[in-house]
Amino acid sequence: MSASTKRKTRQAEIEAGTYRKQAAQRKQDEQKAKEKRTIAICSAVVVVIVLAAILLNLIPAIKDRQELRRYTDGVAVTVGDRNYSPAEIGYLYTNQFNSLASSYYGIIYGLDASQGAQGLGSVAYNGPQVEGENLESWRDYILYTIHSQLKNTQTMLRYANENNISLSDEEIQAVDDDLANYRAYAVMYNYPNVDQFLSANLGKGVTLDMIRGLQLDAALADKAYTAFQEQLSFTPE
Repeated sequence: MSASTKRKTRQAEIEAGTYRKQAAQRKQDEQKAKEKRTIAICSAVVVVIVLAAILLNLIPAIKDRQELRRYTDGVAVTVGDRNYSPAEIGYLYTNQFNSLASSYYGIIYGLDASQGAQGLGSVAYNGPQVEGENLESWRDYILYTIHSQLKNTQTMLRYANENNISLSDEEIQAVDDDLANYRAYAVMYNYPNVDQFLSANLGKGVTLDMIRGLQLDAALADKAYTAFQEQLSFTPE
């Protein structure tokens, strides 16, 4: 409908005394459409959370990726014999932030997730302190959590190596099946390839191979920990 036709139609509605009614109806229709879109978006987020790495939450949650990149570009962590790159720390940081932003722990201890990752250095951390640590901000807490998790992972990977524990083909395939979601979203959002999609949305230098390595390590560490727990609970007859 052209602009002139719209004006003529609106004038006719006014003259007939129906303009307000029509306007109210249009507003109601727009609101219903908006609600439907919101429901659809929320449903998509839930599906992604269940299936993989909560991408639809991550993308809008990080309002200023440049701040995260600036920070993580200057950070590299060595745990045992393993050197973790800035891209790996940035990816883990993003995941940890997203998890806290939707958690009860983050809510009760004052995490202001509305600022995204950019403001965590200035957002006071009011949760329980750890002996020997000075956790003043949520950024401090997240980095402490990441380092603790990586230490646990490396400990369990050493245990796995010493006890000939490895992932089965089915367990490896389960990791690869989860990663397939990243490929699907790269296609959905018209990226040339999955690595460009990951780098744009999860931080500079993040690639599918990098994420796969971290997830395989985590899966093997979990399997080793289960075996370790079973060994502790085993009582010879």
